[in-house]
Amino acid sequence: MTTLIIGPTNAGKTKLLESNTLQQLLDGPPAEDSNTIFGVELSSVSTATAKQKLTGKSYLHYNLLHGIPIDAEFCPKSFHITQDLEAILASKAIDTAIVLVSPLEELLDRAKKRKVTPEGSLGTQKYCNEKWINALTKIDLFAAYYLLLDHLERYGIAYKVIYSSTSFESGFAHSDKVYIHHNLRGRYIETPATSEIERIVAMPGCVYQAVDLPRNRSTGVKGYKHLGGARSRTFDRIFDEKLDGGSLLDIGCANGDFLFRAERLGATKVTGIELDKDRYEAAVETGKLLQSKATIYNNSFVDTHEIEPHDYVTLMNVIHHISDFEKFLAKAAAMAKKALIIEFPLLSDPKFGETLNSDISLKDKILKKAVLPLLNGLPLVGISSADVDQTYVFSSSGMKSIIMKKIGGFTSCYAIESPIKDRAIHIYKRQRNLH
Repeated sequence: MTTLIIGPTNAGKTKLLESNTLQQLLDGPPAEDSNTIFGVELSSVSTATAKQKLTGKSYLHYNLLHGIPIDAEFCPKSFHITQDLEAILASKAIDTAIVLVSPLEELLDRAKKRKVTPEGSLGTQKYCNEKWINALTKIDLFAAYYLLLDHLERYGIAYKVIYSSTSFESGFAHSDKVYIHHNLRGRYIETPATSEIERIVAMPGCVYQAVDLPRNRSTGVKGYKHLGGARSRTFDRIFDEKLDGGSLLDIGCANGDFLFRAERLGATKVTGIELDKDRYEAAVETGKLLQSKATIYNNSFVDTHEIEPHDYVTLMNVIHHISDFEKFLAKAAAMAKKALIIEFPLLSDPKFGETLNSDISLKDKILKKAVLPLLNGLPLVGISSADVDQTYVFSSSGMKSIIMKKIGGFTSCYAIESPIKDRAIHIYKRQRNLH
């Protein structure tokens, strides 16, 4: 099987292959017949061809930026890793991966000074300084790493994250996926002890979102079967623009998953509001563990006056708990400089159905399959009940009318499917050309 050694140009892949550090990372010496193949030798190959070429190979030296268009719009929703890398990962020839991360400033400095590059069977080639400086400057590395790790996990490939920097005598140090964004900015963080991580996992407020923690741990989703572990999938669906250098306000942030994911994608300002004390405390303690710069308030949104507008405002599965929902939505909209993102239960929501009288019960197949979906197309608001932990539910058309016509200020609305049954996600944007 093959070990994938991957990172952007000048991340130290060749240096790692020539160092004793590699043996330590692999928990033993490399095979005597070890060989190295370079990613450019696998350009435009199918999955079957990749598997054939990697048979018996020990190391695959791969430039993370290989084949990526300089102006690629990296984002979880709309961008996929290149077909070349996809074919390699899908081949099942990769046994393990070593992901190298270097500070962007160091990468640029090395790119300016470098003269040649090894290209395997192609021999040593002249290094294209201008090309790679341009790539490092324009390509969103925060998103590139986020997507790479998502694919490694999807294909079941074990990996280690290594910080590659001149600040270490050996040039390398163990890191973790939750600290990659810090590493890219030149900050190294030692991985916390397992006991500290488990303390966070055991907190009462760590029940709603599966937040990624160091050492491949995460908080759990306990007692919320309707979520189906969907929060991370929801995040990846709703953001279709770069977050690098941007800001996010998450109203009802629970234990902070959206905030910390946004930071991993390069957001520099993240703010959360959480009314539940246990979830708030869990978010704060998790933020400390992740070395987050998030500001989190334990207060009601309408009573929190310190908050400034952010690029993106997320309001996920909160509005159906709010009695004065129009006032709440108006303030949330005022905080959104680029987009307001809302997830809410539809009229077909089963909890809402429980509040209807027996004459129009959701158990009626005609109502369930025909009438309620039809009503979701009309501008309606349903009065629910505190008995089922809902104040109101909304038709898709009703929510759109409230935001676009009554509150105003947005030029477009996009509806996307929620991973949660009988709920909808709306994305309201200030400018049409942002989508």
